[in-house]
Amino acid sequence: MFKTHKKIKISLYIVSLCLCFSVGAKIWKVYRSSGLYYHKEVESISGKSKVLAYVGDTPITRDELEAYYYLQTKDVSSLIKEDNFMDDKEGHAEDEAQEEKKEKRSFLFHKEEEDSETKESLEKAGNSIKEAILTRLIERELLFKMMLKDSSFDESQGDKICQEEWDKYKDVYSSDKRVGRRTLTVIREGICKDVMVSKYLEDVHYSKINLSEEELKKYYEEHISHYDLPNRVLVRQIVLPTEAEAIQVQNGLTRANFKQRVEQYSISLDKENGGLVGPFSKGQMPHFFDVAFLMKKGQIQGVVKSDYGFHLFLLEEKYPAKKLTFNEAKKDVQKHMTEIKREKVYAKLMDLALSTFKVETMRVSL
Repeated sequence: MFKTHKKIKISLYIVSLCLCFSVGAKIWKVYRSSGLYYHKEVESISGKSKVLAYVGDTPITRDELEAYYYLQTKDVSSLIKEDNFMDDKEGHAEDEAQEEKKEKRSFLFHKEEEDSETKESLEKAGNSIKEAILTRLIERELLFKMMLKDSSFDESQGDKICQEEWDKYKDVYSSDKRVGRRTLTVIREGICKDVMVSKYLEDVHYSKINLSEEELKKYYEEHISHYDLPNRVLVRQIVLPTEAEAIQVQNGLTRANFKQRVEQYSISLDKENGGLVGPFSKGQMPHFFDVAFLMKKGQIQGVVKSDYGFHLFLLEEKYPAKKLTFNEAKKDVQKHMTEIKREKVYAKLMDLALSTFKVETMRVSL
């Protein structure tokens, strides 16, 4: 994988973490309740206090915070580590093939610049992520306590469920040299609580959600403009690191062999899907994709230059503008309305949890 895509992948991962946690924090009742319990006195990771909060008489510890932080950021760290390893290996390779590979991978960024930017981005995001993780840990403990109080929930299979969930991840975490025995224990306990709380929510609360045909139709009619689809296209693309390589791949390129050449030569992440992008409307994708709207079905266009490389496009399909009928939009309407109802059920349960158990936080830096 070339370095520009490694950088894009890492940056998108960091952004997705921040967005996930920040959006989550807004809808979490515990975060926006009166007497906002989180004290924004975050200075650094070096705080010494072991206990960060109490939910009832149960402490939320720094070990839990750090373990959860590791779980959320380990993929970014792995990408940095992998990139360092690959660069080091290629930097000492003497054979011509390795040198050529190294040259391709460095066509946009030097290793030092990319790693520095990535680590800086992660550091800036770190405290925001930790604030939201603490919120999540408190909320999970509230729900866990509600689960233990609820006699309608069958927890007889708890040990089995926890073990099955842990078996999915134990080899990955156990083999990571950054994870000590104590952290591994905390991770295991956290995974168990996560899966039990999820099962509790699904079995006892979300399973009661019902949507009538009338509700679905009413939502569709009230939001009918959302189901106006503009002109859209479906394309395949091959992305190469240099213009010379793109021209070389373009020679003899046909609709019949396009997918094969995607798999052979493309450096884009979508190569795993045969290079398919879309369907998308004009403006949904970066501007260089706009060329697809001028193409005819089956036509190949290129070479198109972008910040990501040099693109070759095949137009697979054109979709004219249309309004989705209720039956065509029904699955999307149902999915959206289910999410809305789940959020309401969740908020109501959190209100009850907050009125049942006292939450107290310590004035410490994270």
